[in-house]
Amino acid sequence: MNNVNLDLVDFLTKTNNIKGCSFATIKGYTNTANEVGNHLINLGASLSNAKVKDLETMRNTNANDLFENFTFENSTMPFDIFEKAFNELQDSFVKVGDKLINGTTKERSNRSQAQIDAYTLINNQLKVHNEKQRLYIYALRLKKEILVKGEYKSTNKQRKTICKDYIKKALDFKTSKFTMFIVEKADLLNLAKTSFKGENLEINL
Repeated sequence: MNNVNLDLVDFLTKTNNIKGCSFATIKGYTNTANEVGNHLINLGASLSNAKVKDLETMRNTNANDLFENFTFENSTMPFDIFEKAFNELQDSFVKVGDKLINGTTKERSNRSQAQIDAYTLINNQLKVHNEKQRLYIYALRLKKEILVKGEYKSTNKQRKTICKDYIKKALDFKTSKFTMFIVEKADLLNLAKTSFKGENLEINL
């Protein structure tokens, strides 16, 4: 905490001990596409638990049944591509999910010590970049209200990626709802204005 700007102290005091389900509203947040919106998030949600649940959902889902309702730009998507996307997605959860279920997940070893030292980790949802004094909030987004539409560039996704996106949406993946919010140094003073409305933390930017 020694490297954290004092403007963050009030905010961090309110959020540092959050566990379980704790709602927060981020108002007036602008993302990298210049979209402005209000976001209802759960600061206490566990990404690890979400990964386990998504893995269980995939294991209980038949790729053939899911493929029946799939459409791709008014054309036919070969089932073998869809099936490969389904299996790859499930395998990615198996590698992480099984470790989580067995309680054997370890800290990722490929992160350099310099990378770790660059941040002050507050909890699983909050960290601060020490040099840039930038706050990162990683939380489960429950609802989004768009105030100003952003400018999103069109991308040419591979067919397998399109299939994976469809599967995640169709199965309502919990992990897909986790979102990173970045609060720049210029906005940190606004964090002092955070307040509780009942059990809901309100953050105005």
